[in-house]
Order: sequence, then structure tokens, then C-alpha cells
Amino acid sequence: NRFVSEIDKINETAWEGKPSVSVATSTDQAKIGGQPAIFRVQKLLAADLNEYKIYFKAHEMIFSISLSAPELNQNILNFYLAFLDNFKF
Repeated sequence: NRFVSEIDKINETAWEGKPSVSVATSTDQAKIGGQPAIFRVQKLLAADLNEYKIYFKAHEMIFSISLSAPELNQNILNFYLAFLDNFKF
């Protein structure tokens, strides 16, 4: 969680001194490959894109996998979740 907190702090001023990301929802109850993860739905403000993003730690490294689109919908979420369900370390 410390890594995500540091990312959030950077994002507060990353877009020409203004916030670059607006987090809509965030949960640390997610899992990927059996590993604990943080899942977020957020808005990339400068790009005007929405994003699903998951952070997880594996092999002593922190990874993130994201999917961005102008509009998020159930089909995009289903694709993203199927990808994550089949992700192998």
C-alpha cells in the first residue's frame, strides 16, 4: 500500500501542477494469481480516459496492469477480468 500511496502523491501534481488521476473506486481486497492486489477504477484527467488498474507484488517487484478506454462498460470489464484470471507469473 505504501507504493500506491506514493503514486497517489505524485499524481496530485503530475499534470502541469494539477492532479493527473481521479480515483473513483479503490479496493485492496482483490487477488491476481492468488496474490493480494489493489484494484482501482480511475480517470486519467489529461488524456480524458477511464482506466481499470490493478497493482500487485510478485517476485519482490511491484507490477500494475491497466486497461484504458474513453468509456468503461461491462464488456470491457469482462475482457479485463478474463485477462487477469488467466495471467500467469
